[in-house]
Amino acid sequence: MLDGRSVAKRERWGIVATVKAPVDEVKRFVAYHLTLGADEIHIFLDDPKDIAFDLLSPLDRVFVTRCDGAYWRGKRPSAHQSRQIFNANRIYMRTSLDWLAHIDHDEYLWSAGSVHEVLAKVPDDMPYVSAPSSEPFSLPNEAEPRLFRDALPETPEGQALGTKAFGDDADWLNNGLLGHKAGKCLVRTGRSDTVLQIHEPLIGGRQSRLDAASDDLRVLHMLAYDEHDWIDQVERRLKTGSYRQRPIHVRRNRQDALRQHLLNVEESSGTEGLRAVWRSVQQYSRSKRTLLMAGIAFEARLWLDAKVAHWFPQPLIQPEVDSAAGELRGVVHQGDVPVCVAPDAGDVDRRLATFGIYDADLNAFVATRLAGRQI
Repeated sequence: MLDGRSVAKRERWGIVATVKAPVDEVKRFVAYHLTLGADEIHIFLDDPKDIAFDLLSPLDRVFVTRCDGAYWRGKRPSAHQSRQIFNANRIYMRTSLDWLAHIDHDEYLWSAGSVHEVLAKVPDDMPYVSAPSSEPFSLPNEAEPRLFRDALPETPEGQALGTKAFGDDADWLNNGLLGHKAGKCLVRTGRSDTVLQIHEPLIGGRQSRLDAASDDLRVLHMLAYDEHDWIDQVERRLKTGSYRQRPIHVRRNRQDALRQHLLNVEESSGTEGLRAVWRSVQQYSRSKRTLLMAGIAFEARLWLDAKVAHWFPQPLIQPEVDSAAGELRGVVHQGDVPVCVAPDAGDVDRRLATFGIYDADLNAFVATRLAGRQI
């Protein structure tokens, strides 16, 4: 644990992410970090036509950028990692925050207490603090993760623990994880020698390798909580994502063993083989209880649905209009129950009496009156 300052200073922190994901995942990501207390959330939409723009833009503390042709000025990097790094440093160089974290939309910064208080205790000479990676176990009949595991320590004891929990799978897992174990960093701003990367920053042009891990922070990596999501993503990850082939000059590590195993399974057993991998590793079972008893696994309630409901009240679905009859209907949802709403019978007469007409403006008129309301 980092020993730091005892002076209570409120450290302003925020996150930056370049996203191209289903809108529901983006809403969960933003709602969670707003509730966590982020002072600023910077979202760069890799797809400039992403409908998330209209949902996120009205929120305080959320700043949304469409990465369109005008933004890139004809110089859009081909690799998404390069676009991520460019966008992160664009904010880093301009921000008034004290700390900035560069994370992905499937990564959730987690702290048992206040992130502001954790950062206030970081020594002044520490350029960043690291949040180690944790991944979720899948629990039966639970749609939302609540049990997570850290990476296994690189010790004989850690290896023995991995064998007990994962059996033969421990040989190719990345210290018990299906994704990266590098974690993500909250980087102190205002430093001209610092450049944000995917994981640790460059400081003075060199990759930093400080012992900056915090016992009070984690980044919860949701890459494979759902089996169907895992299957949808694994092929992309093998080609261009975290499982991609790395340059020949890069030193081999556990990530390469993981990649090779997944390629072998895909070649020999196809999609069903990859499903079996997910079930063997991600589903919580009796053997994995050893991780809980050893303090490697821990419980964290995220309440994502409740946070989404708070920050994104169910909006009115665009109403249908019959201009000739002057009829309009829209649907809102109360829980899982759709409710049909329409102006009362006298609304037509009132509109006509004030020379109102049922034309193209009507959708906007009714949406303004009803948007965000719960029935």
